[in-house]
Amino acid sequence: MPEFYGIVIALIYYPSYKFTNMNSYSFIKKDGNWQLHYSNYTYKQGGDVDIELNDGAGSMLNLLSAGNNQVNLVFDRKPFKDADEIELLQTCEPFLNGGYYVLRNYEGKEINYQMWLSDVTKHVFGETPEKIYFKKHLW
Repeated sequence: MPEFYGIVIALIYYPSYKFTNMNSYSFIKKDGNWQLHYSNYTYKQGGDVDIELNDGAGSMLNLLSAGNNQVNLVFDRKPFKDADEIELLQTCEPFLNGGYYVLRNYEGKEINYQMWLSDVTKHVFGETPEKIYFKKHLW
């Protein structure tokens, strides 16, 4: 049922998008560290859980949050309207898991930001994807 609500919310905000594997997540900055926030609506074990993120993801979230302590993002492996693209440069498996990625452009501006994203990408997508498309999401 929680996935259904996420799709309904996304359809309200993005009615023209084609949904394939769309994922919506909330990221919260606590004590200077970014965390992927799982509410009891999305975490299968019940209760709230926050997964601390690595520096690469944290630095990117600092950029995306524009100084706020929370940012909500919609992700997909397929392009969608107004999405920015993060591209895999090199996997780090089997030693570190995850991979080195680059965000070449953000909101139409060239930034060429390189980062290491941990295997949290595997948790979100079930693999280390070649490309990740995302957009800031307000809810």
